[in-house]
Amino acid sequence: MTFVGPEGPVRRAGSPSGCSSSSFAGAVGLFGTTPRSRTGRYGTTTVTVTYPAVSRGGLAVHYQIEVQRPGGFAGPVRLGVTERYLDAFDENGVSPEPSSETVDGALLVWEFDPPVGDTLTVSLDARVEPDTRWRRRGHAVLYDGERPVLDLGYTSYFAP
Repeated sequence: MTFVGPEGPVRRAGSPSGCSSSSFAGAVGLFGTTPRSRTGRYGTTTVTVTYPAVSRGGLAVHYQIEVQRPGGFAGPVRLGVTERYLDAFDENGVSPEPSSETVDGALLVWEFDPPVGDTLTVSLDARVEPDTRWRRRGHAVLYDGERPVLDLGYTSYFAP
């Protein structure tokens, strides 16, 4: 609605269209973080990556890779994550801590000692860097020895 004041037309703040835009932004997660998951299989091994599909700078995010293998793990578990994707975060640590880290092209590769039981759950304690904006694509990769065998791609959107 427009009012005419002594200095000309004045647009009123808080118009109905502004309210619905704010409601829509909140509903789609622009004021918080919306997690999503991708799952893939390699033989009897199932890998699920949970990542922030929508978030914004300064917010804590849930990033986790879960590897399940019936009967357990005979040797170390190797997982790769896109380094450029990880650059979007202020990382406070990876749990459990990898026994080693290497780089394979665009991937940071973590090697974990075999866990007790059928499941390895790797969690990243992180917040979105304040200046991170727009879209970042990432990959979580399972290795069989030195060979990548499963690649789960995903995309996160970071609002200003």
